Amino acid sequence: MIIRRNRVQGKFLLIAAVALVFIALSLIPVAYAAESLEGSEQNEVGLFLGGSHHNHENGFSVGLDYEHHISDIFGIGGLVEYTTEDFDSWVVAAPVYVHPYMGLRLLAAPGFENRESENKFLFRAGIAYQIPVAKGVLLTPEYNLDFITNGEKVHVYGVSVGIGF
Repeated sequence: MIIRRNRVQGKFLLIAAVALVFIALSLIPVAYAAESLEGSEQNEVGLFLGGSHHNHENGFSVGLDYEHHISDIFGIGGLVEYTTEDFDSWVVAAPVYVHPYMGLRLLAAPGFENRESENKFLFRAGIAYQIPVAKGVLLTPEYNLDFITNGEKVHVYGVSVGIGF
């Protein structure tokens, strides 16, 4: 029974992740009406490594994120993140990115957290600074705060290594 429940949850998370990515990708045609990004990468994929903290709970976080720039200032995308140890949770979200100044990146992302066989809505707010370290490669320290429907606030911090294309 437990194994079947975990398989169902895994399938739900996979379907939710794919759905969020398709929703984000369906918005790409908006890019053609927006200002162009002459000479720069329009897409970024990043690997996130960091930690999560809430009260006395701590965990190692690993995730993947994608951003499509629809203009020089705005981007849309998707993210999937797993946190180990005290959390043992998955987060799937569809962020909207804002790049107001140089490497500064802000994000707002509605999504879901799956923890202990329960799905909860969350809203992630974050700040990051993208540092180009080579052509098309970004090193991005970031801090995010997840607001979860049960009133929890989870601090997520770390570094993302990304590739622009």
